Parts: sequence; structure tokens; C-alpha cells
Amino acid sequence: PFMARITRVDGNRVTLASGATAGLRPGDELNLYRSQRYFDSLDGTPELSDTGVTLTLDNVHPDFSIGRIPTEGGLINVQRDDLAIIW
Repeated sequence: PFMARITRVDGNRVTLASGATAGLRPGDELNLYRSQRYFDSLDGTPELSDTGVTLTLDNVHPDFSIGRIPTEGGLINVQRDDLAIIW
């Protein structure tokens, strides 16, 4: 799978830390996952929770991308350092 880190969420707009140099193109769809770490295992691999929401990319730049989700990011608690994944 391809994974990109979320760097910003503003309403229904989501910015990713990957862009055209990573192979992303406008119209690509990525699934959003919440990344969770627990205090008793901070060095461990984060646990991912599927939000059930798909991000569609609108603007793809060399090093970052911007897309839209069908709901407000705050309603599904998507935030910086969560992941967008193409399986």
C-alpha cells in the first residue's frame, strides 16, 4: 500500500505530505485512517482505525497534495499525522 501523512485539515480540505513526485495525480482516491499510539508503547507501531471516509485529490504539487472529503474533518476527528492510504 501507499501511505501519505496528513499535514493539515481545514473543514473538508485535507493536505498530504506527498505529491506528484510520489506518483499522486488529481482524482486519486485515498482512504483516511486515524493513527493512535498508547502511552505504554510510545515506541511501538501506531494502531490505525479506518474512518470510512475517502479523500479525493484536487490539487497535486510536487511535494504535497490537497483534496476534499465529503464531511468536515472535525466530525470524524481526522487530524495532523493521521494517514491516507491507497491499497
